[in-house]
Amino acid sequence: DASSSMYWRLESFSEGPATDDTALDDVFVQSFELGSSFSEMTVTNVESGMKGSEEVTVTVSFVAGRTLAVGDKLALLGPEDFSFLDSTTSTCGTIQGDAFTAASSSLSCPCTTSMSSMVTEDATTLANCVMSWAISSAQSASTTISFTVSTTNPATRLRLAKNFWALQHWRGSTLLASKAVESWSIEPQLHSLTLAISGSLQAAGATTRLTVSFMPVYSAGALQLEVLSPSGFDFCGASATSPAAVVEREDCSSSPSKILLTTTITSGVQVSVKISDVVLSPTGGTTIVSVQTFDSSSAGYTREELEDLMVVFPGNLATTSQTLECLHAEDSTLYPVTYSFPARVDEQSWLETYFTLTQPAAAGDDLILVSDSEENLFDIDSSTFELKKVISSSSTQTISVVVSKTSSSNRLSVALGAALEAGQTYYLKCGVTPSGTGSASWTIQIDSGGVYPSNTNDAEDYGFVVVPQTDISVTVSRAPPTATVQVSLVLNTKATGFQQLIVPAGVLLPLGEGACAVGTNFVCTDVGTFRGRRVANLSGIDGADLPTGKSLLIKVTMPEVAEDNPVWALLSADTVDETPTQWGYMDSFPLHPLASLGFHYVATASATDVKVSAVFSVDVNAGGSRIVVQAPVGYTLSCTSANSVHQIALPGNTPGCVDSSSVTGALSSSRQLRVDLNGTVLGSDDYAFAFLAAIPASATTGTSADETWSMVIYDASGNVVHSAFRAPAQRIISTSVSISSFTWSAANADQVALITFGLYFNSTTDSLAAISFLLPEYVVHDNREASDVEILTGTFPSTGVSLDEASVVTILVNANATIATGLYRFRFRVLLSSLLPEQNLWYVSLCDGTPCTTSTGDQVLMSLAVEGFDLGDASNVDPGTVSAAAKQMPGAHLLSFATLLIGYSSLFSLPHNWRAEAQE
Repeated sequence: DASSSMYWRLESFSEGPATDDTALDDVFVQSFELGSSFSEMTVTNVESGMKGSEEVTVTVSFVAGRTLAVGDKLALLGPEDFSFLDSTTSTCGTIQGDAFTAASSSLSCPCTTSMSSMVTEDATTLANCVMSWAISSAQSASTTISFTVSTTNPATRLRLAKNFWALQHWRGSTLLASKAVESWSIEPQLHSLTLAISGSLQAAGATTRLTVSFMPVYSAGALQLEVLSPSGFDFCGASATSPAAVVEREDCSSSPSKILLTTTITSGVQVSVKISDVVLSPTGGTTIVSVQTFDSSSAGYTREELEDLMVVFPGNLATTSQTLECLHAEDSTLYPVTYSFPARVDEQSWLETYFTLTQPAAAGDDLILVSDSEENLFDIDSSTFELKKVISSSSTQTISVVVSKTSSSNRLSVALGAALEAGQTYYLKCGVTPSGTGSASWTIQIDSGGVYPSNTNDAEDYGFVVVPQTDISVTVSRAPPTATVQVSLVLNTKATGFQQLIVPAGVLLPLGEGACAVGTNFVCTDVGTFRGRRVANLSGIDGADLPTGKSLLIKVTMPEVAEDNPVWALLSADTVDETPTQWGYMDSFPLHPLASLGFHYVATASATDVKVSAVFSVDVNAGGSRIVVQAPVGYTLSCTSANSVHQIALPGNTPGCVDSSSVTGALSSSRQLRVDLNGTVLGSDDYAFAFLAAIPASATTGTSADETWSMVIYDASGNVVHSAFRAPAQRIISTSVSISSFTWSAANADQVALITFGLYFNSTTDSLAAISFLLPEYVVHDNREASDVEILTGTFPSTGVSLDEASVVTILVNANATIATGLYRFRFRVLLSSLLPEQNLWYVSLCDGTPCTTSTGDQVLMSLAVEGFDLGDASNVDPGTVSAAAKQMPGAHLLSFATLLIGYSSLFSLPHNWRAEAQE
């Protein structure tokens, strides 16, 4: 009966339209009998998880509509490819629900065995898709039973007929009731999806290549990537590696973070697409990407997609002010010529840079510094590494670091002791030693343990210049100040190209083409100055390179005094004024000034006809026969009046002497005086002579040349052969003090003697802190207690004595005390040695501060000297007879003592630090 609802009708047609009249075949098939249904059933995806292969929680709730008897069984059938098995334990997944637990027992998932009789499909097809349990407690027909089960979505979108949840009620082998509910639609996902930076550049903002890889579930013909965050990605200029191709979009500029490509996508076959010329976000960091495939390039139908793929791309470590400075750049004062020259091979240099980050770095992250080059690897000195936070233009904060064990010669890794902030400026400095002159790339990055560094500079080549070293030697036989000498320059390594020699400050070169060369094997011409130093162009004959290993003699004039740290530097360049292609330097030889030069006198303000004794030593016979002395500004020197020049210890007959008043124009100023030896020259020996001077009312202020003494000695041809400059002047004082007497009780070896000094103060004196008696070498004082030192006459304002130094006895003066005009005598004990020194001198130093233990120094106001006695000598004055009768008029007293001193034949041997003697 074709009209019966218990039959199915099947017709076939050759072509459409299909109607009963055009059917080729027509048959009726009896239908199956429909069973009973549960009265209610719902299936809920709790988290609404729709993505393929996503773990989901499912809640099933039902009302049976008939009694559930003890022993009845219920079976839950999931959609195709759903599984109730726990992948790790191979047992049924967890079911939760109080009502279900109270009514059920014997949970099982035996899809391939006993449950096969309970279902209408082949058991193999439904493997792992059936969960069954027995009723342990009878339930009424109206009881609502709910339970929750965990499972996993299938990977693919299901056919409609297979996308149902079914619940069956069995009693024995009889199916009493069932009900099916349609499941949710699966959103297939790409498997093993990765998005990687495959280009050489990784820093935020770089233009690079990305590679997207995945295992597709479905075949497709198009692929779309869209960066959801951060902003700034730009695919508008991107291209793809064949067979993929970019689909041009007119609206690219409005949505540059999206790209659509055509490519072959085959189900189950790994896909890898390379996209070049992609501009990364300028910030880097966590990046969210949506990847979709389509059945065509129209993007009209989404086949598969995965939103919110998260990758972490590097930030940008942006460097500024990158420099590679030579070792000397550390101290422009110590290296005033070479501090700005290029770094040299095999010599430590300084890598410095400032940088900012676009992504923060945490404490404990590694900062990595790498030098990479096939030609020029840099050896990185981890001990010199510095990292600082820049607070302001004048303030920084040091960030502590710990050197990692993964560091090597050209790779330094340090763990940060503090976090680094995005956008903050930091300063990095490290000592590095280049092994060659080639270029090198520098990687500076922060590693926080991810796939990529958190920040990187993409291994930039900063174009640092590294040049070879030139090994030179510079020597001279002697170099007296202001003398013209011949310096020997030797190139120990070959130097090519244009050569410039920079001489020390104050050294002069003769002017004129080729004038500074001595000999014919090279050309030397002064061409100007560099940082206040003369510069000479050097070349071989006819423009050839300078010879190697040969002495090149250069004529120079030495300065009065040497600058601090003088050097000779030789630069090579391709042409004039170009950056050096090679350079070398050598510390200069020392000047050879006169030894032990000293000018000794009492510098009483406004005094005239003051005797000045000049003492000096000559180390070599250079034919010196004329001596020119120059005093500080304000002094007037004279030697033409009677008895005003004393030969003391000059060789030959009585020398001639010229001052500014004797020969017009012979000397440049009244500060100068000239002594001409008579019939001889100065050999290697110690010398002394004396002349008169007028002392200014106050000390001169000005340059060091204005405030000091000098002596220049010439040979018969007018060449400087000895000299010394900047000999200190005595401090000008308003008080005149002299030694009125010097006596001793005995002069026996290894015995104690009582020494008595008489000092005469010609006027009241204040601001004096101490008077010290300095004993000759080998003589020590024998004063065990302060009371052993006596003040014999006068009321001297003393607070005690100091005996801390073995060869110094110091009388301490009351603070702010005034010493009255008059004679004061002091006596103390000394132990004489069996050996007395050749320079047997006793000094009396008057100081305005303590300690007062030398005859020179900033605290010494005046230092007087007297020649000592020999063993066995008797004192020329009886110590017990010196009394008020010794209080002579100052002029007479001083004259007698000065005459005594000048009469000693050994006066020429006084040391250079003998600052004063009793004067008329």
